[in-house]
Amino acid sequence: MGFSFTQKAGEVVDLINIYCYRETGSQNTFLYKGVKYFFEIDRKSYRDGKITGEVFRFNGCELIGTLEISSDGKIKKFTKGSRFEKIIRKERRFQNGIFY
Repeated sequence: MGFSFTQKAGEVVDLINIYCYRETGSQNTFLYKGVKYFFEIDRKSYRDGKITGEVFRFNGCELIGTLEISSDGKIKKFTKGSRFEKIIRKERRFQNGIFY
């Protein structure tokens, strides 16, 4: 059995995956200040359609924080991933902070 989320939240994760792949060759791995991190999406459905997950330091797989993408496509929390919203906006895929 799978999990569900809104289309807007899913599109934001897809864009983050594309960026990560371009940067590191892996869909869920990214660099922040020269240090490698990766994230895992929780396989859990929420009534409001949000997406949640955890962020880990690549070496040692140390849990360092969480991520949350709201059902309307806003990045509410992303430890060490604050630049993703800026990158998505830069690609003109965001209007007023909401994915369209």
